[in-house]
Amino acid sequence: MRVFIVLWIVLAVSLLCAGPVPVEFGSVPEKKLELIKKIPYGAGDGQVGIFIPGKTEEKPFGVNAISGDGTGLFILDNMNRRVLSLDIQTKSLKKELSLPAETFDALFVSGGTLFLHNNKEARLYAKKGDTVTPAAKPATEKATAYPYTKFIGNGATRVVLSDKDFFELSFTDRSLLSFLLVGRADSGDLFFQIELADGSRHILVTSGKGAVLGRMTLPGSALYKPEKDIHVAGDGTVYVIAPGGDSLHIYGGRP
Repeated sequence: MRVFIVLWIVLAVSLLCAGPVPVEFGSVPEKKLELIKKIPYGAGDGQVGIFIPGKTEEKPFGVNAISGDGTGLFILDNMNRRVLSLDIQTKSLKKELSLPAETFDALFVSGGTLFLHNNKEARLYAKKGDTVTPAAKPATEKATAYPYTKFIGNGATRVVLSDKDFFELSFTDRSLLSFLLVGRADSGDLFFQIELADGSRHILVTSGKGAVLGRMTLPGSALYKPEKDIHVAGDGTVYVIAPGGDSLHIYGGRP
């Protein structure tokens, strides 16, 4: 019994002292995001609202978030006080519901119900017919501290899965500016948005244990709100919204 305990302690210490797993970013298999829909700007049917500032240093705003339920995508068009739905198979777009204000900033699907967060009121609403009604946060969406990421020095990042479990990655051929968890597939695979020192942004996919599985390059015009502009579906498909010159672009693909 004592031998078993000693061996377990040695194994635990060796895992903790193993250090970050080196990752050569350029060698990680890459898949392409495909443009699946362009939605013209405007307030009419089949359009989406957006405000394009006159100053180049300011960023466009108006489409605040994207989410999905496995068969379609929901697009928060708060400039026009509505939510649009996009059928993934047919690419058809329709109005899903109306909103009472322009102050909604996020949305998600839980248990088959569409929920929206009102930033001004700091409260949650749920879809009811063609509009929304105040709602409590569903039990499946209760706040949790895990997983989360943090830089640990020397270009390495730690992904903390629980109070006892984590893994670390260190990029050997790139310098990181940011490393943010943006989704998890039903398989347990983790999806991170990373920004490199050259300004490019990418999706990096790992297993739940830290094995690097693939990457995708994100469109350069996207992602000043990556936690809202990226949706990871249960099957691991990644959807991204990005402002184009005269339309909102929706991309999709699987790493």
